[in-house]
Amino acid sequence: MNYAQLFHQLSENHPNGWSLIHYVNGPRGGIYLWPQKKRHYREPNGAIQDSRLKDYSILFEFHVTENNYARILARARLNPRRRWNAWLNAALNICHGTPVQNRRAVITKSVALLRDCTFNAIEFNSRPAVVAPIIRRFLANPSQDLRCFIRHL
Repeated sequence: MNYAQLFHQLSENHPNGWSLIHYVNGPRGGIYLWPQKKRHYREPNGAIQDSRLKDYSILFEFHVTENNYARILARARLNPRRRWNAWLNAALNICHGTPVQNRRAVITKSVALLRDCTFNAIEFNSRPAVVAPIIRRFLANPSQDLRCFIRHL
């Protein structure tokens, strides 16, 4: 997936109610988003910078795996632990998200896969011009688990 092109496509016509934060290119990359009506959670000055989250504590990540699973997940910093655990609890126990296995995570970890966020028509080699409208449509009326999680932020 060419996340630079996808980011450009989405920037031309933002998903309604969402801010595009940035992108990371490559097979483990993605597009990073945040709901416009929610305050941003940022790390204190001097915190270790992360290529995925920059100075944010949590963002939503859209990406496509090399096995063609397109999804949205909540990616958060592992510290401060109390906040991360509160997000994990809300995502899994209240909003019915699905835990994501990420054994190599050191600084950030996926809080939960928002289960209804699978996009069957999107594959890793899909064209960004085709993917962008699908993401816009989904974010205009997100799944129940994603709406629930946003309310708990």
